[in-house]
Amino acid sequence: MAHHIARDMAYSAMGGDMAYSAIGGSSGEGSAVPRRTTSAPASAFDLRRQSSATRMYRDPPIVFSDAPPAGSAANWHTEDGAANEESFVQQPFTSHGGGDSDGVLNTHGGMHDADEDDDISSQPLLPYVGMEFDSIEDAQKFYNDYAFGTGFGSRIASSKNSQKKGPQQLIKRVFQCVHAGKPETTCETSSHSKGIAAGGSSSSKQAGVEMDVTVKRQRNQIMCYDCKAHMIVGLRGNKWVVTYFVAQHTHPLMQHEEIVRFYRSHRKIPEEDYQLLMTMHDVNLSTTNCMGMLGMVHGGDRRKLPYVKRDVSNARSKLRQNQSFQDMDMTVAYFKRRQAENAQFYYATEVDKETNEVTALFWVDGRTRALYPKYKDCVFFDTTFCTNRYNLAFAPIVGVNNHLQTVLLGCALVPNEQIETFKWVFQHWMIAMNNEHPLHLMTDQDKAMETAIKDVFPNTVHRCCKWHVQRKAREKLGRILSMDENFEQTSYNMWRKRETWAPAYFRKNFFPFTSTTGRSEGLNSYFKTFVNPQDSVWRFVQQYEVLQETMLDREDNQAFIGHATTAPLYSRYNFERQAVHFYTRSVFLKFQKEFMASTGFIMNLAPALDNASVRFELHSNYFENPRIFSVNVVLAEEKFECSCNCFEMNGIICAHIIRVMVHLNVQKIPQRFMLERWSEAATTAMSGGGCLLDFGHPATNTLKYNALCRKYTWLASQACSNDLAYKIMNDAAHQLEPLIAVAKQGVLPEQQEANQ
Repeated sequence: MAHHIARDMAYSAMGGDMAYSAIGGSSGEGSAVPRRTTSAPASAFDLRRQSSATRMYRDPPIVFSDAPPAGSAANWHTEDGAANEESFVQQPFTSHGGGDSDGVLNTHGGMHDADEDDDISSQPLLPYVGMEFDSIEDAQKFYNDYAFGTGFGSRIASSKNSQKKGPQQLIKRVFQCVHAGKPETTCETSSHSKGIAAGGSSSSKQAGVEMDVTVKRQRNQIMCYDCKAHMIVGLRGNKWVVTYFVAQHTHPLMQHEEIVRFYRSHRKIPEEDYQLLMTMHDVNLSTTNCMGMLGMVHGGDRRKLPYVKRDVSNARSKLRQNQSFQDMDMTVAYFKRRQAENAQFYYATEVDKETNEVTALFWVDGRTRALYPKYKDCVFFDTTFCTNRYNLAFAPIVGVNNHLQTVLLGCALVPNEQIETFKWVFQHWMIAMNNEHPLHLMTDQDKAMETAIKDVFPNTVHRCCKWHVQRKAREKLGRILSMDENFEQTSYNMWRKRETWAPAYFRKNFFPFTSTTGRSEGLNSYFKTFVNPQDSVWRFVQQYEVLQETMLDREDNQAFIGHATTAPLYSRYNFERQAVHFYTRSVFLKFQKEFMASTGFIMNLAPALDNASVRFELHSNYFENPRIFSVNVVLAEEKFECSCNCFEMNGIICAHIIRVMVHLNVQKIPQRFMLERWSEAATTAMSGGGCLLDFGHPATNTLKYNALCRKYTWLASQACSNDLAYKIMNDAAHQLEPLIAVAKQGVLPEQQEANQ
């Protein structure tokens, strides 16, 4: 009888409200079955909050019974393929005297209820024979949560399907401790036992007990202790029932949940965290920053996360892989949707006739097409950056806006740098821009590009980047000099092509404040912070949109500065006030720099070219620069020409003309020298495509969707408080459905009623 009392106390301590009943005589050697009487299984959250100081089975004795082992199917073979064997649970019992007594519990026998007063326990809820689950997933989750609360990792040991004809049905599954297996042999290297820590890397090769230095990638192995702890569940009707459970472990258990969480079975990304991760993935945050953000959401401690950095990295890799299967389809579908929303959006694709694959893309949005007539006077084109897994070259068409900022005028992804490829891009460029060719175009020194430009843009002034030419010269001349050969031929080639790159030949052409393709290369460098070479084309297009929005944000900021603030003036001259009100802030600072430099010149009257003009010669006050600049003036026509050609190259008057204007008491800059492309009107006075900003309606479908989601989520949270509020909200939603369907067709409900 004392033995029964000891077992009563043991079950009360372990299961809280478990009870059992004995079979047999007074010897106390009968079998018993535990059963639940009141409380339901604890949740995973409750289990993970268990104190490590109160966990059970830290180093219990090993107990074996006559029951079948974990992997045995001796009692599972029946006529109908279902399980019908006796069910067992092995666990230790503690008597009042402090000694341990082992017992084997059997499901057959009568019931004897134990006291239910002791069902308050801080221990993780133990599985018990007869426990039922609605699905096999629920059973696995329960055992895994129990493993976390106890201090070990779990895995699926084996499964068994029905032998009946027809579709296979799972009828049995065994969950066990990850430290199962003979210690003298190497553990299996299946995916569920590939290492405790997150740092274990995958490999297809088996690693021996000792490290094989010939294997390129080594990984940690789970230590095997021949642990017998496991749980068997079987299908009984439409329920999964625990039929066998062993709680003992042959190894020390983890004492702290900060360490237990590194078992692979406990590393799962919850759905809410995964949704946030997808958002951060879309804006291309690094994995380290993603982990930091997720840690902040969970209270600032990354050790509380039920996953590690490797899991986040793997999840992001799967997102990229899922996109790769429908990469081009998603991109083309997106372009079609953009074109349906805005008829000014233009895109083109080049398809391989043999494989029917998209090999090149070109696109430009409606706002860019509206701005192009103002910014076509200087365009840059470069293909120095390869972006994605398909090795397609990023070929941005770049211009300079009225704030001296880089602006995207179009984009292409091309497979190679051949003449036909460039001609394809330039031809669609002309189609998109209503056959308006760029006035001035700067590229790197590429023969194929030069040939394509001559064919498609015959009237465009083409200039090669000086920096690229000088770099190639250093490479070639340096190699020739080191070989002690004649470099006369190389020098001759550079001299023969000097008209394509030397600044002296472009002094009367509009290439504002630059002689290189640095804007394109700077854009490429900046774009590398958004994408990486493993990204898909669809991912690239998404990040291109982010880059474009970033540029628009910078442009809006400069527009605000121009409207809301004023720049300090250097003098009291009227034409400086005229400039500060006309130019954008960035351009005015360039003008003011020229104005300040004008005070450093001495002016002398020189012989005029004709009777209607006056000519002045200027040189530096302190003879810093021996160069003499000549300014020819026709005052009646408000005509000023300087030998430095600053206005022709940059679009603003130079310090020499300003000095002459001050000398001649000119109070206002002639209108011919005030280019509209440097004013605020260049972007605010868009013809046809511009519209007033409506703060009541978001500009894009994404913003509209987000705004409506926030509003109606709040309404739903209020409407679920009682039945009446729910009915009002539900009825309103049904009434809105036909109205929205009509509005999507572009017809107002009043117009539809009038037509009917």
